[in-house]
Amino acid sequence: MTNTIGPDIIKRVRQEIPVLTRTTYLNTGTMGPSPAPVSDAFLRAYRMWQDAGPGDPRQYRAAREAAEPARAKLARFLGVRPETLAFTGNSTDGTNIVTAGINWQEGDEVIITDQEHPAVYVPWMRLQRRWGVRGLVLWLSNDPAVTLSRLGDLLSERTRLVLISHVTTMTGLVLPVREMADLAHSRGALVMLDGAQACGNIPVDIAATGADFYTTNGHKWLLGPAGTGAVYVSDRAFGDLEPVFVGGGSAKPVNYRQEPVLEYQDDAKRFEFGTRNWSLYVGLEAALDYLDGAGGISSASARSRMLASLAGEMFLRNAGISVLSPAAGSSGILTIKSASISGEELSNRLSEKNVITRPVREMDAVRFTFAFFNDETDVEKAAAALRETV
Repeated sequence: MTNTIGPDIIKRVRQEIPVLTRTTYLNTGTMGPSPAPVSDAFLRAYRMWQDAGPGDPRQYRAAREAAEPARAKLARFLGVRPETLAFTGNSTDGTNIVTAGINWQEGDEVIITDQEHPAVYVPWMRLQRRWGVRGLVLWLSNDPAVTLSRLGDLLSERTRLVLISHVTTMTGLVLPVREMADLAHSRGALVMLDGAQACGNIPVDIAATGADFYTTNGHKWLLGPAGTGAVYVSDRAFGDLEPVFVGGGSAKPVNYRQEPVLEYQDDAKRFEFGTRNWSLYVGLEAALDYLDGAGGISSASARSRMLASLAGEMFLRNAGISVLSPAAGSSGILTIKSASISGEELSNRLSEKNVITRPVREMDAVRFTFAFFNDETDVEKAAAALRETV
């Protein structure tokens, strides 16, 4: 597996992420630590806006316009057009925009998988409670053919939406999303992908996935500010989605002296509304530039997978440890299970040794996420802490 990010770049990046001087940080899948230049770009933009007078219409307009380069860069990063992306605060926002915006009918069916984050399964459960939508669970396999077969068995003429992760949050399994989307479309269903664990972890081309909707955030693998994200709405599905949360920015100006007519914005900006901290997206733009400057997503992904694979080999040397993630490191996520210690307790004990992970309570396991800024020393420290603990 190639890794074209040289040691000089890794050394520089690690110096610009302060938390790495204090801990072995292996939880980018929850929140990625923003490098100092990224935080500086956001804070500088925010201070300039505040110092200029944030309520000055000219200054607010300038702050909003300063966020547009981030939309263009994120669109290029994801392989879509800028007008198909709406800025959100996180992936959960995007999921709610989609699930609340579809005109549901009682008896409609929605399929999710058994490895979803609350950002997916809580809105899914709400659909069942509020609209009488029937929820079905697709049990995943590390074998793509088995997963596709099981999906085919669940799909029916009542299936309205297949709501799944591109990369699963629990084990880092990369789903065969194009084949799943094609299968769902052949049965007349829409497809939404949660890209929270994909964007920045693996190369993403949304158009190539076939998804009708795609959500992501900036605060995980992209190392951007918390409070940044986006939802993609395809041309094919644009007319199927009614804006639910609306306000200033989501609709065209109304002339109150005439009969008011509600006309939404012509593109995905119709899903943006209200006063926002646009400086956050200046930080997101800086994060995308930072990732490019460190070698780009392909190199970062290869490095993450190499580290996860190496960690898997080292962790398995401990008696009673099993690896739940797919073999050969399909992503930068590695999930393990101990035969003697609960996942919650194991994660807590590792934290006491300054190895930061996340428990996977649904599997009684522990998740390690290896970002491109991690190195072999981090793997060795994690392996040593694991050995001492179990």
